[in-house]
Formats: sequence, structure tokens, C-alpha cells
Amino acid sequence: MNPYAAPRARLEHDALAGTPWRTGKLVRIGRETELPDRCVVCSAPANGYRIKRRLYWAPAAWTWTAPFVPVVVFVAATFLANRALMLLVWPTAIVLYVTHLFVRKPFRLAVGLCPRHRTIRRALLAMSVICIAVMVLALREWHPDYGWIAGTGSRFREALPEHPG
Repeated sequence: MNPYAAPRARLEHDALAGTPWRTGKLVRIGRETELPDRCVVCSAPANGYRIKRRLYWAPAAWTWTAPFVPVVVFVAATFLANRALMLLVWPTAIVLYVTHLFVRKPFRLAVGLCPRHRTIRRALLAMSVICIAVMVLALREWHPDYGWIAGTGSRFREALPEHPG
């Protein structure tokens, strides 16, 4: 903190703490900031409806390097033909996962959606669940080398060659 800085710097810092700000196409919010009761897509009234999410942040160095440590241990154990090192692969992965639970920082977010975008969201969620269910039900038989899919269109099937067996 610079004791000779203009008071304006402190006022900006205080204002940033509790108010959402925009910078170009980005919106900056603090940990304790509550967004206005408006739709984040079209800015229509959200009428109190909020989608609450808990997001997590971790340092980039941790995020990019931690998943590769067990792989490096496995490759080193394989290359060196060292059984003791091979036994450390899973404990290393578990220790890194538990450490990640302490390294990450939570960020709670509640965004508003208007009735129109709420309906679109529900429709897209329903369609994705239906598509997954159809694929699970359509995959009739599973073989290690091939599978059978039912419910395809006749034009699609006619464009394929006939099975020789």
C-alpha cells in the first residue's frame, strides 16, 4: 500500500469488493458479490429465480502438473522395472487428490434466469437426458469388437452395405 497514493485508489478497491463490474465482455464479481435479480442472458427480470453453483479455483501450476505425476511415476517404474516404484502409483494419485481438496478454493455463484431462458434450459436438459436414454436403450447388444444399434432410419440403413453373415 502506497501511503502517498490518492484516496481514489482505496475507493475503487472498496467499490470492487461488493459490486459487479464489466470490462468489455467480461463481468467481474467478488466472493461476496450478489448479482442483480436479472437474467444473465437477456437482463429481463429473474423474479427471484437463481441457479446456484459452487465453482472451484486452483493454481494453474497445480492444475496442469498434478495429474501427470502418477503417470510419470508409472512410466519411471516401467522403464526402470522397479516393482517398489510401481506400488507407489495409486498412493501417489490418492495423496494428490486429497491435497487437491485442500489446495482448491471455492467460489459460490448464483445467477438469475428469466422465465424464457429457464424454459430453454429445462428443454435442453430434458433433451440431453432423452438422448442419453435413447442411446443406452438403442445399443441392444455389446460385443468387444462391435455393437448393434436399433432405431436408425431406413434411409440411413439403406446407404450401408449388407452384413455378410
